[in-house]
This record gives sequence, C-alpha cells and structure tokens, in this order.
Amino acid sequence: MKFFKPLIISLLLLTICSLEFNTAFASVNKPESDSCNEIIKSFFGPRIKRLVPQPNSILDNYPQLIDQIESLSMPNLDYARFYDDFVKAHKKNPTLKDGIKFVYDERKLVLEGYDWFIREIDSLNEPKLAKLKEELKSSQVKLNKFKSIREFELDVLGLNNLGHSAEKLLEEDFIVRDGFIVSDIHYSLLNDRTGLRNFNGEFGELYAMATSGNSILSRGLMFRQMGNQPSGYEKLILNATDNFRKNMEAKSLPEIKKIVKKHGTGLFRKANDYLESTPSNKLSKQVLVKIMVDMVKSKEIDLVSARGGKIYWAEVKAYRKPISVKLLKDSSKKSIYDQLVEHKALRDLLGLRKKVELVFISPISEITPEAKRVLHELGYIPLSAY
Repeated sequence: MKFFKPLIISLLLLTICSLEFNTAFASVNKPESDSCNEIIKSFFGPRIKRLVPQPNSILDNYPQLIDQIESLSMPNLDYARFYDDFVKAHKKNPTLKDGIKFVYDERKLVLEGYDWFIREIDSLNEPKLAKLKEELKSSQVKLNKFKSIREFELDVLGLNNLGHSAEKLLEEDFIVRDGFIVSDIHYSLLNDRTGLRNFNGEFGELYAMATSGNSILSRGLMFRQMGNQPSGYEKLILNATDNFRKNMEAKSLPEIKKIVKKHGTGLFRKANDYLESTPSNKLSKQVLVKIMVDMVKSKEIDLVSARGGKIYWAEVKAYRKPISVKLLKDSSKKSIYDQLVEHKALRDLLGLRKKVELVFISPISEITPEAKRVLHELGYIPLSAY
C-alpha cells in the first residue's frame, strides 16, 4: 500500500502530460510554468545540479555508474530530524555521544557506497575503469581512518584518551531547536572535527575526474610526495622544480628578494617572513632559496589532465552553494582566490606558462556570472554544474 499513492500520482502526471502534448499546438503562447516539465519538476523536486559529463568521459561512456558515484556524496546531515526521532523513540534527549554516533553512522553509509562502486566496476571488467577504481580505493583509505566509534570520539574531541571531563562532555544533552544545535561547543565539534568536508572534497574530485573528456594524468598531485618511481608527468614536475632551484641559485640576492616580494603574500609568504624578520647583514641566499623551494614543493594540484598537447591544472571546489565572488574572496581564512593566485604563480615560476592551462571546477554547484568574470580575468577556465 505504501507505493499505491505515489503510483496513482505518477499516472495522473502522465495523463496531464499526455493531454498537454495533444493540445500544445493549440496553445503556442502557453506559459513555461504550465509545461509538463515544470509540473513533474514541482512534484519530484528540483533537479540536482551537477557537472555535465563531457564526450568520451567515464560517465558519458558508462552512464550506469552515475548512481554509484552519487552515493559517494555526503548529504547535509539533518540534526533536527535525528533529534526528533531520538526523542520519539527513547523518550529522552540524546547526548553528545549519541550525536557523534549519528555522524559516525552517516560516514559509514557513504563509505559503503565506495565498496558498492568498486564492486560495480569489478563486475564490468573494463580496463578503462582501472584508474577510477584506483582513485576510489585511495579516497576510501583517506576517509576510512577510524576502526571504531571510540577512535572517532577521541578524534572529534581532539584527545588521546577519554578522561573524566571528556566522558562528562559526551554525556551532556545534545539539544537541537529550530533546526540548530543549541550548544556552541557541540556545534563546533560536529561541524569542524568530524571530517565531513573531506568527504565532499573527495567526491568533487572523483566527479570532476569521471566527467572529464581529457586524459587524466594525476589526481591530488603532491609535489613533495611523488615516490621513488615517479610517473611521466611527475618527472616533468620534478625536473621543473629542480630547474627552478637552479635558476634561483644563479640569481643575486637582490633579484631573489624582488621575486619574494612580488609573491610575498601568497606563494612565498614564509620566505617573505624570513626577509622581514632577519637583519639584512645576516640574510642567507642559500636559506632563502631553500624556503622558496620548500614552498613550491608544498603545493598540490587537485586534478591534472591532458588534451590536444595541452596540460590542464584544475582546482576543484565541491561547495553546495553557488560559487560567488564573495565566496571566492572570503577572507575569514585563506580564500579560494588566494589559492588560485598561488597556483598561477607556481605554474609561471616553474616555466610552464605556455604548457599549462588553468581550470577552476565546481562540480556540484553553479558559478555566478560575476565570479566567472573574476576567474577569466585571473586566467582560469571556469567549469561548473548547472
């Protein structure tokens, strides 16, 4: 019986659409809001915004994998519903311990989605999906770092062991009113310490990878950790980094200081700190160059791909809300815009300006027209969901 009402409503919608189709030519000025498409959308809810798969991408060639990749997205956790359901079932308020377990269980559900996805790829037995499977396993390992709920509790509380005060904190009532967690401490712990943002970060990169029509060279390319057997593109980066070091060593101290000052609030801020905190008669060119090289090696590129002889460095941001200029330049911390400026400087200082195009990808939300203009002016190609 639980499927009866939705079935009747669905049949009714189809009848309406059929009638509309038959009378469409008699009503050429019919408002779009009355269209069959709009009626169905209003019933089933708004379409999820996603980056459209490019021709010859994984999701273009294997559209049956779309459901599996969607299962990797961490939903917005409904604490109000959790609170109401808990009170209804147990006739008492949940504790912070219960709230943490709720988050832990939601994490487990998403991690099970990774298992499901990997099994699906195995069943297809397609060599073309080997890279995606490798990246899925990599993300799973990064996200699945807790063997037990106790380990998760310790990590959320930032402790090595649960002392008396920590146990008391866990037993505090976890109250949600009007959709908001009442305790600032509880909110901070669950919002900042549970690693939920990492889930959407991994999902965004995997989605960008699966929708790209380019040849994927690397995901999460960390300049410092390329291993003993670097790939072809990693060798190129290692060589470019080594050439940068040699170029800096060949310059005079005044020339190096000029470069540091140019990028002193971004890529070379630590080198600039060294300049400003060290008396001029004690400045060491060798130390300064080492700091600069270390800063270059500390960088990471989310997604590296190739097409038509061009290399593309992509910064991927999986925000649920639209990417606006305000969000790009949010100065409450290191802004997205600051990161993009650093990556552009990194490319140019490594001598890769003519070989590398810069891309900004928002796989699960739109980019506002104003933000697109800012990205274009900075030299980035914006790609977004719609």
